[in-house]
Amino acid sequence: MPLINTTLGSSYAGIGDVVSLAWIAEGTRDTPDPISFVTSPANAVVLNLFGQNATDQPSTDGIYVGDAYATELAEGGARLRLDYIRDKLGLNTPYKRPRAHFPPEIQEWAEQTRRGFPEDDLVLLFPQTFWKPRAWPDPYWVELAWWLKKRNLAVLAMLSHEDPRFNNLPNFMWGFDLHRVAALMSLASLVVGNDSGPAHISGTLGVPTIVPSGPTRAECVFGHIPEVIALTNDEPPDCAGCHFKPPFRAACDQGCQALYALKPHTVLGRVISELALISVRRPAAPAWLATE
Repeated sequence: MPLINTTLGSSYAGIGDVVSLAWIAEGTRDTPDPISFVTSPANAVVLNLFGQNATDQPSTDGIYVGDAYATELAEGGARLRLDYIRDKLGLNTPYKRPRAHFPPEIQEWAEQTRRGFPEDDLVLLFPQTFWKPRAWPDPYWVELAWWLKKRNLAVLAMLSHEDPRFNNLPNFMWGFDLHRVAALMSLASLVVGNDSGPAHISGTLGVPTIVPSGPTRAECVFGHIPEVIALTNDEPPDCAGCHFKPPFRAACDQGCQALYALKPHTVLGRVISELALISVRRPAAPAWLATE
């Protein structure tokens, strides 16, 4: 049984990374050698949410796949990230969407929270990210939230912790565990999030997800998730999609010019157009409902 150990290094160890690894592992589920994981406690929760075999018990066993990231960066994200990892593992199994499983009490919490918004469409915003180069500017998030509110759309920002930057949003909440956040995501019509973990989760749940895209090559990072819509300015600067190769420079660590160029009205327009499409293809059952 291949064992992936994400604790042996820092690369491919974030929430979005382990969700991507779950797509690879799911493709091995019905093979004689399905993938399992050694990972951090937080990421074990993510992997278990998506039905993967993961332990957070310390171990030096297993394969470290983080050095595949060095190859990805060297090539400027020319291929799908999952392909770099599969090359490292020596696998040719297909990647496959993992399905989330929620306990009944989590489902009930999400449904009750959703009933607090009587509007037909709920838009969830995820404005936080640890990585400054991937962060759409704070005031743009505030502007977008209020513009959505003025259009009589239910809009809710989900925060990992209390954050004074977003205290003036029309609706926000923080501090909920991953299962609750993911279950509420699954009931949303649309998610808008930075190039970060929440976007990987919502896209994997099958929820249309708009990602303001700056330095990363979206086709490398999100190419396996058709529900993720990577959005750039209509006329992005030449540095957009640099994938952390030159002209990426020291100043970019404090903010991406391509993300600054993507104005709130452009994201708003895409949100409105996607909601119009969703209204004619609304699913009969929640995306999170895993069926055997």
